[in-house]
Amino acid sequence: MKILRNNSRGFTLIEIMVVIVIIGALMSIAVPYGKTYLDRARAAHCLANRHNIEMEEYSRLIGKSSCDEITGRFFTANSVNSRETSLLCQPTDYTLYNFLHDGRNAGVANAVPISKKSSSIDEKWKCPSGGTYIWVEDPKNPDYPRVVCSIHGGAILSPSGPGGAKFLFSSDFDNMDSLTPLRGKWKIRKGTLVPTRHGENRLVFGEAKWTDYEVKTSATLEKGRGYGIYYRADGERDISGYIFQYDPGYGESFLVRRVYKGNEEKSPFQRVKMPKGFSIYNQSHEISIAVEENHHVIKIDGDTTLDFKDDTFSSGMAGFRSWGKSEVAFNDVAVSEID
Repeated sequence: MKILRNNSRGFTLIEIMVVIVIIGALMSIAVPYGKTYLDRARAAHCLANRHNIEMEEYSRLIGKSSCDEITGRFFTANSVNSRETSLLCQPTDYTLYNFLHDGRNAGVANAVPISKKSSSIDEKWKCPSGGTYIWVEDPKNPDYPRVVCSIHGGAILSPSGPGGAKFLFSSDFDNMDSLTPLRGKWKIRKGTLVPTRHGENRLVFGEAKWTDYEVKTSATLEKGRGYGIYYRADGERDISGYIFQYDPGYGESFLVRRVYKGNEEKSPFQRVKMPKGFSIYNQSHEISIAVEENHHVIKIDGDTTLDFKDDTFSSGMAGFRSWGKSEVAFNDVAVSEID
């Protein structure tokens, strides 16, 4: 009589544990990347919403009157000749748009909600990240109002800025306007500002006469040794000024160096280690740098990280830097004056 034996065997405990460890490792890589891409997709969606709100408002105002009525009003106010009549009803004619919005002028540049006549924004337009939309005056073109978002729209968080301060500069990086690359290559990618090649990359914005101000930005380091934020910098190709560095390559540190004609001090004069468990890569972090006279306060995600005094540089622009094989995306930036 032949006895049949079942030689099948299941997984051993060690094999199951190895599989669980591998899945955990893959998840630890995939989840942060997924959040980063989701944040970028939401920022792009929000940017499209704001553009559509502006265009919808434009169309609504045009639709309220016939072309003859609108152009008649425009002729009287601006002495437009008849040869331009056909151009005035085109949706790309910002001059007419400005004319129709003459009752929506903001009192304070870049910060006050515009609109007593037509400030409402249709509820169908919602920021995917939960931000609030508001009409503001564009500092680059005061006659042409824009819609900004409290989360994605140039970091404008309140009508008057922190403590009622005046905004000096803001960008949600939908274009390279007012941004000056000094070294390397930079581009706008899906609503973020990124350096596009390895090595030294420098970029500045603002005015050399800025003195006491606060820079706020959010950035995501995807890989590499780190990135930097210039402040009180002269804006030259061989730049001089302060630089704050988010620097996992320097012993996982936050640090500040002085820069002279493109050369950084060998050792930082301010340095603190990143907290235990801090998410270095693939996580967006809010960075605030406030400098008033000789007092510097740097915050990461709202927590004060560095607080010191130094008067080496008294005024200058702001900007960004990356080096080595770092891959970083800057999501937005706002600079406000400290009274």
